[in-house]
Amino acid sequence: MKKRRNKALFVCILLLGLGGIAAIFAYGAHISANTDHPFVWERRHNAQRLYRETVELNIRENYPQSPAALMELYTTSVFFLYGDFILCDDIFMEVIEFQREMFSQALLATTTARQQFDNLMESLAEFHNEPGLSLRRSTVENIRHDFHDQRTALVYVIHPFMFHADLFRVYHLVMDENDRWRINSWSLADSDFNIIP
Repeated sequence: MKKRRNKALFVCILLLGLGGIAAIFAYGAHISANTDHPFVWERRHNAQRLYRETVELNIRENYPQSPAALMELYTTSVFFLYGDFILCDDIFMEVIEFQREMFSQALLATTTARQQFDNLMESLAEFHNEPGLSLRRSTVENIRHDFHDQRTALVYVIHPFMFHADLFRVYHLVMDENDRWRINSWSLADSDFNIIP
């Protein structure tokens, strides 16, 4: 009787163990076979957080009220695009559309979303050809309002790279007719934020 109970217990444990192993392998096969994953698997948690902080924000209803808040959102989106998080073209396009909500009408007129996507893909191809190159979180160094026109501002941003020289940019912001700050243009600059012609 005791022997039969031990055998039954052993068979139950064995079946549970085999079932667990089979479930793990099935899940692994599902993950590797599923090409619809929008994010790099190893960085998916950070990617999902960045997605929530940008695309899911509903920027039209939660539009940033200051140049600093605007640039925080914009630089987060740049990090999301260049940080090797995204696998799916649709997500790249969603982030681009999110960025375009922050652009002035003048800047929007210079390029379509599709052209911006094509430029991004070209830039990312060059970016990934550099071994070990990766973008880190950007920092806003300074914001200067124009004394003559309080509806314009210059924002000095450092886009830092791992194993590469940092990128310095000066962003020109304007306030639109609805009193919302918009990115109007940007220029490359040297480390003292002197614009490079």
